[in-house]
Amino acid sequence: MSGRVLIADSNDTQRKALALELSEACYDVRAVTSEPALWAAVSEAAPDVLLIDADAATPDVLRHLRTCRGGEDTAVVGMAATASGRIQALKIGLDDTLVRPLGGAMLQARLRNHIRSIQLLRKLRRNRIAASDYGCAEAAAQWQPAVDV
Repeated sequence: MSGRVLIADSNDTQRKALALELSEACYDVRAVTSEPALWAAVSEAAPDVLLIDADAATPDVLRHLRTCRGGEDTAVVGMAATASGRIQALKIGLDDTLVRPLGGAMLQARLRNHIRSIQLLRKLRRNRIAASDYGCAEAAAQWQPAVDV
């Protein structure tokens, strides 16, 4: 299953190693180092999954991501170095967290799970829009109880 993965990490070594591993696994990978580059990448091509350094994932970043074009359908996965970092990342609203160093079968399985979920969400949203275009989504009629005689 291919999908779009955006990696936002300021650590060059970890970012490049992760990008190489995911590219070899046939994901469409883009890596950025700064917040302005992150917003540009999200608006250009909405990623299925954003792998972000848990320390860089703040409530403001998440709020902005959810409101910008392309970011509302993106699973946000934090990359944390410690268990307490994972807990903190989940508390601020990340969809998932992974402990560094990342890689291997567990990373691949978690990415596939998130990509499948996001693609299903997009498909459901398209179907709902298509149904309303064809008149299949009328407003529900109000139910009137029978009058007691």
